[in-house]
Amino acid sequence: MGDDLGSFHFSKLLTPDIANLVYGVCASGSPVELALEAEERAGERWREVLQRHADLLAT
Repeated sequence: MGDDLGSFHFSKLLTPDIANLVYGVCASGSPVELALEAEERAGERWREVLQRHADLLAT
């Protein structure tokens, strides 16, 4: 897909470059993980959480 506002590609959904836009994630058998504050979403821990979920989706 292009760079149009409002569009995305699923392979970019849980990547570090958009981590600050994702407020929460969950996966089957795992608890919901939330990052409601901007500081949380900007931190390394949140990028690691999203990467873990992305890895789960890729398997």
